[in-house]
Amino acid sequence: MMNIKFIKLPKALFEGIYTELSSDGKLLYSLLLDRSLLSEKNSLTDDNGRVIVYFTNSEVCDKLKCSHDKATKLFR
Repeated sequence: MMNIKFIKLPKALFEGIYTELSSDGKLLYSLLLDRSLLSEKNSLTDDNGRVIVYFTNSEVCDKLKCSHDKATKLFR
């Protein structure tokens, strides 16, 4: 049987100030959330205890099948 993994998409992204966020922006948020949970699980933090998340523009382009410019705009 296939091992299926899921990305969490918080309901809060569809309420309040987040309703203006594009679908791609919401998807990027979910991917970043997934990475942050993995970093937290592996105790990847800076000197202040903040979780470190590595997710490059190139990775965003690959995952979302978008241009470098679009990935940059999504991060903004």
